[in-house]
Amino acid sequence: MVSFTFILNSTGILFLTEYLRRKFPSQYDIVMTEFYFAAIFLYTKCEVLVKNTLKKITNRYPDLLSSIKKKMADFNIFAKKEPEYIVEMVKNGEVVIGFTEEQIADPNFTLPQQDGDAYDFFIFCDYQNSLNGCIGKIIGRNFTDLNLVSVTSSVKFILAEITIGLDSEIEKSIKVSFCTNEYNYLMVNNVIDKKFMQYFLKKHYNSEIGDNDRHLLQSYKLTLIDENVKVNKFDQTHSIIINDIGFTSNCEDKNEVVTFVQ
Repeated sequence: MVSFTFILNSTGILFLTEYLRRKFPSQYDIVMTEFYFAAIFLYTKCEVLVKNTLKKITNRYPDLLSSIKKKMADFNIFAKKEPEYIVEMVKNGEVVIGFTEEQIADPNFTLPQQDGDAYDFFIFCDYQNSLNGCIGKIIGRNFTDLNLVSVTSSVKFILAEITIGLDSEIEKSIKVSFCTNEYNYLMVNNVIDKKFMQYFLKKHYNSEIGDNDRHLLQSYKLTLIDENVKVNKFDQTHSIIINDIGFTSNCEDKNEVVTFVQ
């Protein structure tokens, strides 16, 4: 059971943190940025240590890893598997319909064309060109003359954080990643905008935003720290277009175009 003293101490720390953020916003951002870098460095060191340890164990006991994988596969055979969609049609942040690889392989199958506002965009999973299990994700607006082959961008972000609920009394910051070991949205010509972010957060960070916080997605602030340690800040009015060596930012309110090259 959590002690009353612990609750008081935790509450005091939260109030102190919020006070410092409001009282010294510039200094707070600098300190938190340095903290993020330190945390990322520590995480990287731990990740390398774990990988080296697993490599040594695998070399010493070569049959151990395959035995564990087999037992996990035997256990998962009884679990109900969700359909693996290769294409997801998205409207208002929700997947309205999905198609599996088997459906698309059918000679009589035709991909739906954009009909009015039937969908905002679609996500195509490029399983054929996946690298080490990481699936390239293509964000498309229509299927006309579209080459459904993912081209990975060299863009990398040291940190990506979104703050939602800016127009309300409740603000919530969530650290996100557009590229993981499982998926990569940093594909050439992909557009990261408000409609995509609504889908992305619900798809991959649903537990963090929660059902009661979905309305907070209407306005947000997106902070990206690139490999040059440059802090870039955007909001729901910006569209970020990924290219091969950087990205371009469009702002619908200011009608401006800014190019970032790494």
